[in-house]
Amino acid sequence: MTIGIGRSIRIAGDPMAAFAFAKDMVEHIKKWPGVTRSVVWASMGGPTGTLVFFSECADLATLDRVNTAMMEDAGYWAKIAEARTKGLFDLGSSQDMIVRQL
Repeated sequence: MTIGIGRSIRIAGDPMAAFAFAKDMVEHIKKWPGVTRSVVWASMGGPTGTLVFFSECADLATLDRVNTAMMEDAGYWAKIAEARTKGLFDLGSSQDMIVRQL
């Protein structure tokens, strides 16, 4: 079973800066133990300027380890704080998802 975790969020600030942030964040997330894939997509439907961050891991136990790695990752939270300071994203548009591959 593969578990997918994602977040969609709309760009509010400079799109080029948001794209650079997104690429950097995905590379950072790929380093967490248990993450088998991490990507960011520009949404082709829905609100214009929406990015979708999506990562995969093997199972729910691995997801728990990934979540712990995220919560303890000071570098991750520094990147989040920087994006907020720069006003790159509309925080009210953020939607999280967890899915299971059938």
